[in-house]
Amino acid sequence: MSMPRHDLVAQLPTLIAQKVSGIIPGLAQCEGITGRFDVDRLKRTSIAAPAVLVSMMGLRQGQGYAGHVHTYTADFAAFVVTKNVVGLPRDESAGAIVQALLRLIPDSNWGQVGLGHAVDVQATSLNNEALEKNGVALWGISWMQQVQLQGYEIPLPLPISLYLGQSPKIGHGNEDEYTQIAGAAP
Repeated sequence: MSMPRHDLVAQLPTLIAQKVSGIIPGLAQCEGITGRFDVDRLKRTSIAAPAVLVSMMGLRQGQGYAGHVHTYTADFAAFVVTKNVVGLPRDESAGAIVQALLRLIPDSNWGQVGLGHAVDVQATSLNNEALEKNGVALWGISWMQQVQLQGYEIPLPLPISLYLGQSPKIGHGNEDEYTQIAGAAP
């Protein structure tokens, strides 16, 4: 296994956003962000709609493997922001973007070593009365992925030897009866 990027946790939202913008090229803004995106943050920041904002919401320790290699479960969210434009209502454009993301996200590992497949994908409307008054739609798509921050070191080349044994003289105690058919002698 190759080693995961040294900056995997810091760069994942941006790396995912780059994949999303390649699939949905008509976005005015698509980027990685830190933390949750909500109505208050929308009011405080300038967002060019339609937009997809990707965030890693948290990490928690998962399963450990031999050699002290641990996995972590990462919680991700992609926030979809759309506005009413002539000929395309906000809900229609939000629906199209959400649908594209629901096709893209499941089972994706974003081409990254150390990242498992996306699972438990959910889409939730975050719309409220204030957003509707301003002609804005806001959706959140969440998912989880296993993250491994270190790889296994495998010595290269890995020595392989293949032996052939005849029953009943097989198994422990009968090693001298085996014939080597491939590989280097020990």
